[in-house]
Formats: sequence, C-alpha cells, structure tokens
Amino acid sequence: MSRPVRHPSALNPVIVGMRSGSDELPALERALELATQRHTHLVVVHVIPATSGFAIAVPTAAGAVALTREELADRCHLDCELALAGADLDWSFEIRAGDAATALADAAHRHRAACVVVGRHDHKTSIGRFRCTAIRLAETSDRPVLVVPLRDTRAAAFDQPHHDS
Repeated sequence: MSRPVRHPSALNPVIVGMRSGSDELPALERALELATQRHTHLVVVHVIPATSGFAIAVPTAAGAVALTREELADRCHLDCELALAGADLDWSFEIRAGDAATALADAAHRHRAACVVVGRHDHKTSIGRFRCTAIRLAETSDRPVLVVPLRDTRAAAFDQPHHDS
C-alpha cells in the first residue's frame, strides 16, 4: 500500500506531551489523528521533573506504588506503544527533563513542529488560578498549541436533558 505524496508542510511533525496514565489518552488520540491526517511523524515527549529524589505514587489495583522518574518514563513509553500499536504512521518517543512547558516548547521549536498537543489538567495555584502546563506552553511556544480536555462524565451529562424535580 503506497502512502499519499506529502505536501511540504506535512514534513513538520506533530508533538504531543505525555505523562503516564489513561487520562492522557485523549491528547495522544487527537495528536495521532492530526499526524495521520497530515501524513507526518508523531513525536511523543515525556518530561520528567529535574528535581533529585523524585518519585510519585501511582494508583494500581493493589494500592499506590512509588515510581521513580525512569519507571514513569518506561510506563509512559509502554502506554504509548499500546495506544499506537495499530497506527499507520511513524512515531518516536523522547524523554526530556525540566519544566514541562519549557521542555515541550523547546521540542516543538527544535522539530519545527506543526503544533503541540497537550491534555488539560486543572491544577490550582495557591491563589486559586489555573496555571497548568497548557497555559504556560501557549504563552511561551512559537508553535500552535492544541489543548485537549480530559474525558469526563460531565461532558456526557451535558448531552442529557436536564429535569427539575
């Protein structure tokens, strides 16, 4: 099966920022869709904090397990391999260290990316404002940023008629 001839602009890959976990899959799915439509490469970027002694508790069936940076990166890579197993496009996985927004902006610039896709995470700061990676990335990147909302039961409820009791 031959692939369609690429337009020169399709040579710019799609970048997607990924952390480990199923809540990141909507961003990966949207990035895959964009890269497939453009017949271009997908670059998955996993950013680990640059702090020493980093570990995070990850929920499992048996409870929370502390994972190191390397274990989280391996888990993220495996999640991507499983999610992209049937995809008919070239993709790569990069690990970067530091601030997520800065690392993603740097990766997008270095790859001359068509865009950067990230998931939206609502993390409040101490003053109650949302300062997620997506906002900081949009403020600093020289590439377009697509922010994909997480899957949420509220979205399904929006489609249902509201009945007052």
